[in-house]
Amino acid sequence: MVEGVDLDFLNIVIEVFLLEMPSRLESLRSSLARGDTAAVRDQAQSMKWGGTFIGVSRFAGLCRELEVLALTGGIAGAAGLLSEIEAEYVRIEQDLRQRLGR
Repeated sequence: MVEGVDLDFLNIVIEVFLLEMPSRLESLRSSLARGDTAAVRDQAQSMKWGGTFIGVSRFAGLCRELEVLALTGGIAGAAGLLSEIEAEYVRIEQDLRQRLGR
């Protein structure tokens, strides 16, 4: 978590992250299935920055790995990495919801 960040603001950002992530993951899945490298890169980059901001470093790191794959054009074998990202999201979702008291 970023030192000096207003906790109310951070909680709002976490809520938005949780609200948006299911559709982002679905979009990422669809982009991978279509072989749309640019869309995979953009989605992975966005998810990486969201994860970085709220302090979920493993999730952000996995998204970064996918972003780099997309930058190099190698998304053909990225399904396993997407599975890791989805599994990590399930884990952090529970943690973040607990943090918000839900």
